[in-house]
Amino acid sequence: MGNYLGMFWDVNYIYKDKYSFTIAQQLQLNYANQRPDDMVSSEDWFNFDLDVVLSHRLLVGRIYNFDKNRRSRLNLQVGLAYNLVEEPKNYRKTRYDEVR
Repeated sequence: MGNYLGMFWDVNYIYKDKYSFTIAQQLQLNYANQRPDDMVSSEDWFNFDLDVVLSHRLLVGRIYNFDKNRRSRLNLQVGLAYNLVEEPKNYRKTRYDEVR
């Protein structure tokens, strides 16, 4: 169990029961770790102060079948990944915070 909420999708293609190709994307969200202790949650629904991790993957692999019926197999994959990490920074007090 982690502290991220996420979504994952992928498209797999198997060629001649020997080779696999995968395109995948993963999105993970978490409350910002850099958030100040005295920060009051905003009433603006679009201001969530989330850490966002977005990963794109392109994989190729080789499939090894354990039996002739192809009910169990091993799919070893390697490939490239591109990760984007966005963290909110530079928090500052607003007039609303100073009035309180």
